[in-house]
Amino acid sequence: MTPDDVVLVRIYGNRTDLLIDREREIKAMVILHSNGCAAPVFCQFENGIAYGFMSGVMVNLELTQKLPIQRYFYV
Repeated sequence: MTPDDVVLVRIYGNRTDLLIDREREIKAMVILHSNGCAAPVFCQFENGIAYGFMSGVMVNLELTQKLPIQRYFYV
């Protein structure tokens, strides 16, 4: 199995739309994907989304202090 074979399904929590603008979230994910920085969004449904998986490196404070972040985007 490769990352291209993985589909993530996220079910939104009860009333989380009060804190998170879901339409803006989807738009941001689509823009990030079009620029090679995120996995594709496959579909949106009433209480969640389905999107692809993109492997990467989790950025933490220690990493940002030691190495340029840009290096990880072009590995």
